Parts: sequence; structure tokens; C-alpha cells
Amino acid sequence: MKQSSDDWISSWQANCKNLTTFLAFTTPMSISSKSECLAMTRAVAIYPHLIAYIFVHLTMYSSNLQPLTKLWEMGAGCRHWDDHTCLLKYHTVLECLWNLLQENDRDLSIPGCNLRHLLALDMDILRNKVENVLQDKKSKEQLLELCASDPVPLSNLLQTLLDAQNETADFKRLVVRMLARIAKKSGCYPDSLVLQGIQTKGTRPVAGGGFADVWKGSMPNGNEVVALKAFRVYTQSVRRKILQRFSHEAVIWRQLRHPNILPFYGVHAGGDESGGDEFGELSLVSPWMDTGNILNYVDANPQADRISLLADVTQGLKYLHLFEPTVVHGDIKAANVLITPSLNACLADFGLASLRDSQESTWDTTTEKAAGTLRWQAPELLLGDENGETVLPNRCSDIYSFGCLCIEVFTGKAPFAEILRDTVVVMSIMQKRTPKRPSDDLSEIGLDESMWNMMEQCWQSEPTHRPTIVQVEEYFNGRNGDGRRPPVVRDDLPAGVRSTLGQYGFSDAYLDEVSNREDCSASVDPVARVPETRDISNPDSRIQSANSIIHDIALTDLTTLRRLYADGTISPSVSLYSAVESYSNRISLFMGDITRLQVDVIVTNHFLVDRKAIFVGYNTRELSSMMAQMWR
Repeated sequence: MKQSSDDWISSWQANCKNLTTFLAFTTPMSISSKSECLAMTRAVAIYPHLIAYIFVHLTMYSSNLQPLTKLWEMGAGCRHWDDHTCLLKYHTVLECLWNLLQENDRDLSIPGCNLRHLLALDMDILRNKVENVLQDKKSKEQLLELCASDPVPLSNLLQTLLDAQNETADFKRLVVRMLARIAKKSGCYPDSLVLQGIQTKGTRPVAGGGFADVWKGSMPNGNEVVALKAFRVYTQSVRRKILQRFSHEAVIWRQLRHPNILPFYGVHAGGDESGGDEFGELSLVSPWMDTGNILNYVDANPQADRISLLADVTQGLKYLHLFEPTVVHGDIKAANVLITPSLNACLADFGLASLRDSQESTWDTTTEKAAGTLRWQAPELLLGDENGETVLPNRCSDIYSFGCLCIEVFTGKAPFAEILRDTVVVMSIMQKRTPKRPSDDLSEIGLDESMWNMMEQCWQSEPTHRPTIVQVEEYFNGRNGDGRRPPVVRDDLPAGVRSTLGQYGFSDAYLDEVSNREDCSASVDPVARVPETRDISNPDSRIQSANSIIHDIALTDLTTLRRLYADGTISPSVSLYSAVESYSNRISLFMGDITRLQVDVIVTNHFLVDRKAIFVGYNTRELSSMMAQMWR
């Protein structure tokens, strides 16, 4: 008996905000009921802590046996799941547990408990299963095949794990690779990447380009100002096609976290068949930068430290090039380098060139799509390789474009500024000509002989002869010296962007509500709540509450009893051996040694009345045998 009690205490000790309050609340549970709960949670392969929470919730608050029976059946069904099955079907268990809570009374919390912590422990179990599967090549390939029919739940789980701030770099690398493969194979996003409810500001875009317009907007909570780069796509069929083809890049971009990389929040596909958004453009969403791009900033601040800003860009580009899988920017120019509120430079619009080029038929004309970009492109992107095959943007071409960015930052002008027509610029690049050095002496702002030599190295016609981003970064760090400003790192994601599993139940909003109730119940001494208990043998006895309000309670008024017990007005305070003896023969097979319970008279009475009613028409011996077999 003592062992069972010790097991119950130890199983909850680390998972409660106030263990004393929780143990007092669960005193009416019988020894066998607690043992059954522990046996169930030890047998299941998934969500053991949440299952224990729901078991206690149903036992203490429900007078209906059916939800508890559903819990038993669900637990029995997932006892022998392997890791693959757990990762593919975790959401069905979560939905089932949420529905059981909804059927009972989701507004009733368990005093002293910590539901958010219990869910976090269960997520740790899922996280370990993910790591076990992804570290084994055969197991990983098997998971990829098994999720093909319904990839979104697994994608949601992986994205939720990636958005956690306490994961190791090695684990994140494994998960990003898997998530990218799922997206490429299925064309599906995690739910959190498709943003809803974003409101645009104004009736016109604040900027525009050859294939997209930039709008200013805000997240649904109104606290986060965002930029929406809206593609000029006019049909639903084209929107769906872009979303699908774009999924692989989008899930990678979503994981990028660096102070010199503009965060990518997700895709806003308002105006689709689901409705609900007036803004109907397909858009990429990122934080809004009031200071504008690097060229705007140096124009407004002629004494700005250009070398320090370019060093920021090298840091961001190094992060992209060393990321696994590698991310190529593909469109490095001043317009795509933004200045943060802390006056650091950060790269934006990484990878959009490949998206634009892959969707050539979507835009109005090829010339329009290319306008404004050709001056920064490496010659191999225009000429192709020795076999005439198209060369896609790559790390070497990014280095070439970075050299062109340097020209912009030091002169305030685009590369080949002396040539007005883009077609002539293309011919010059194809002839392996490079931008001309400015005739003005710009050494005071950083463009000296050493800097020009570095830029010329970036423009080598043979891509493999160009320096790597690591070498370029080392050069700028050497030039920048001790004057380098520490970047401001932002690890958090705004509400509505961070991935959760709330779509399957137990949303953050619900957990916040429960946490507040748990805090309130845990802050009260469970023994001190009832200063006086009247004659316990008298059913009409009155309980004096701590605030001196008299509660006239009938034993059959179960709704009032549950409410008063839940909010702490009444609580366990006395032993009632004699009061429960008349019930022991009827229910001892299910409840265990009920005469050992220490419970408040009213709570005990309504608990026993409920159980007595439940067992009318049931053969308790058969029921007890069935439960014992289920969790043996």
C-alpha cells in the first residue's frame, strides 16, 4: 500500500506547481485507480504525461464512465507503437485527448498541476524519437516513404521542434534536411508557414520591382510591422503552383536564424479559396525595416562606416553558404541589404532569383523579370557552362555579386554605371569585362588599393578562382578591426509565426488559461482553506469557508460540489473510515481499500454516489478483470 502511495507521489513530484495541493486534490482517488493510471502511462508509447493528466481529470470531474473507457481503449491501441508510428500518428492521440477533455469540462483545471510542463515532457519524448529515426539512414528513408500519403502532420511536428530555442545544432541540421526533403517530395508546407490574418497598410505598395511589389502590413496582433513582397500572380492555379514549387526553399528559409539575415516568417496566401483575407496577393512575409536599404542609409549618413556594414553582409553570406543544406542568395545588391534598428546590415530576399527564374512563364516578360538584376550577375550565369548548359546561381556567383555590391556602397551607383543600357551591360559581362574603378579618391571611406584588389578577386572570370566567403569575411574582419559593432540577435518569433501543435488541441491560449488557474490554486494552502468542518455524519452539515460565507450544499448537487472542490472552497481535511464502510463491498473490486481514503465528507460522498451510479448494471468483477488484463 505504501509503495503505491510512494509511486504516485514520485510520479507527480517534478510535474506540479504545488505537489501538496495536487495530492490533496487527488486524495479521493482510490489506490487501485491511481495504480491503474500509473500502469497506463508506463505502458503507452506516446504522451504518457498528458494521458495521466486526462485520467486524473476524468476521474475527478466526470460522473460518466464512457470518456474513461475511451481513454483506456486509446491507450491500449498505442501501447505497441514503434517510433515511426508514433511520429506519423502523434496528432491522432493529441486530438483524442483534447476531445476527451472537451467532452468532460475543459474549463476545470487540476489544482497544483502544471499542464504546460507535462506537454513539454511529452514533446521531449517525441523529440528523442525523431532523433533516433533521423540518425539511422534506413529508418529515415522508411519514414519519408511512410509519410507520403499525409506529410503535413510530420512536417508540423518537425517545424515545432525547430522553433524550440533549446535544440542543438546537430539535431536542427538533421530535422531541416528531413523537412526540406518532405517539402520537395510532397510540395507541402508546415501549417505555420502559411500565415493568416495579416493586414496591409495603405491602398498602394510602398515599392515595386519587375515581378513583385512591397507592401507594409501588420501581424494579426497588431504589434509586429511586416513587409509583404507580393508576387504579381493573378490566377488561383498559378498561385497554387508557385506555393508547391516554392515549398522546398520556403521551409529552408524559415529556419535561418542570424543577426545579419532578415528573418523569413512565411507565406501569406490571402484571397484563396478559404477566404477571410481581403488582400489577395501571394506574398512573402518578413519584418519591416524602417531605415531602408544600405544605399538609402549611406546616402543619408555620408560618414557611415561602410566597411563595417559590408562586414555585416559577409557574416550573413557566410551563414547562408555554410548552412546545411547550403543556401545561395542569388540576388546580392544594395536593394536587398537592409539596415536593422540596431544599424546592422542584413541580407534579404535570399533565393528569390531562383524562384523568379523557375517561374518565367508567370511574369509578364522575361526582360521585365530580369530588369535591374543583370548588372550584378556573374558572367557564367549569362553564358552557361562549356557545354552550353544553364548555370544556376551558386556560391561563386554570389561572391561576384558581392564585389558589385561593394561598388554600390562606396560610390552610391550601380555597377557599370557609365553604361546606360542593360543590353550593353550584358554584352560587357559576357566579354568578361568588370566594373571600372571610380576616378574619385574614395580611400577615406574605405575604397583604397587593398579593397579594390579584393573586389577584383571577386570578379575573376573563372568562378573557382574567386575567394570563398570565409576568405572574404576574414579580409573584412581584418579591415574592420576593433571597430566592429556587435550584432543584435533576435531569437524569438512573433505570435502567429512560431509553430505549435495547437491545431490538434491544447493551444497556447488554452495553456495560458490553465496556467493562470493552476497558479491561483497552487498559491493557496489546501489545508488552510477550510477553517471549520461541522458534524461530518450529518448530510445537512454546513461548511464554513475561509471568507466566512456559508455554503448550503446538498449531497446530490454534484455540479456545485465539483465547482467548490475545484476552486478550493472545500478540501480534504478529515478521515472518514466509518462513513465509507457501507460502500466498500459494492466497489472494493474497482476502488481498492477505500476505507483507507482520507477525504472530506462531501467530496467523498459525491465521489461515491457517482461511482455507485456508474456501476448500476455493470458486473464489477468482470470490469475489474478487464481493466487488469488491459494494463498487465
